[in-house]
Amino acid sequence: QIRAIERSGKAETRITVHASRDGVVTELLVRDGESVMPGAALARLNGIDAMWAHAAIAEAQIAQVRDGATAALTLSAFPGQSFAGTVAAILPSLDPVSRTQTARIVLANPEHRLAAGMIGEARISTSDAVESVLIPSEAVIATGTRSVVIVEEGAGIYRAQEVRVGAEAAGHSAILAGIVLGIFSLKSRSSLPG
Repeated sequence: QIRAIERSGKAETRITVHASRDGVVTELLVRDGESVMPGAALARLNGIDAMWAHAAIAEAQIAQVRDGATAALTLSAFPGQSFAGTVAAILPSLDPVSRTQTARIVLANPEHRLAAGMIGEARISTSDAVESVLIPSEAVIATGTRSVVIVEEGAGIYRAQEVRVGAEAAGHSAILAGIVLGIFSLKSRSSLPG
């Protein structure tokens, strides 16, 4: 463009500036008729070949999520479809109201179907999952200072066993310590003998 001006001897009133990649203009830093200094930013562009998804992770589950973990996202806009991504970072602040921490998931967007502001659900998997016994959540009795479950020792004898409870989902709780699979017979509170 500079060489074209030198050849013609006339200043151009419009100059085309090409971005290095496809994207969306998120901030325009120059206005019509405004002069700019060399090196000044003219606009900010967000690329759309890859998108970030922010997933809210419950405080009790955040220790299981690691950078590099794979994620599958289902979005309201595309029911029945799943989008693969990778956890790029666990952001260093905890929301004091929802008690969640944000995991940033990077998703490929080759067809440019994903858009900022879409809502969905994320399933994050980790290879270093903690082994635990899974029991119905209703079998856990929270006393305020400890959690216990009722176990059968045999011949109709029951006792309270203190446990350490992990994550809860779909009506089941993970027991991290206190009982070992196959040693105790768990009874929910509703099935205790009267």
